[in-house]
Amino acid sequence: MGKRQITTEDRLQKKLRVLKMLKENNVSNEKELQKLSTAAMLSIPGITVHDLQVIIDLQQTVRENRLLSYLLESEGMKALAGVEGGDDDEE
Repeated sequence: MGKRQITTEDRLQKKLRVLKMLKENNVSNEKELQKLSTAAMLSIPGITVHDLQVIIDLQQTVRENRLLSYLLESEGMKALAGVEGGDDDEE
């Protein structure tokens, strides 16, 4: 038997789980996310290597103002996520 195919839903659920972990550990905005050090990441209970990668990716995408694209990113949703820039009225 081969590896199970990771679906778009699986990827999104993992990202949302990490966001929940961050919130539970008092990271509630972009500024706090950017300040999060490796030591602070490692102190989050139950953190995995994959979770660390998600956090690092989140930090990068927030810096680049493309969070929605990152959350929707997958082979099947790249067309939706590919809208770059967009309106900035979300603030």
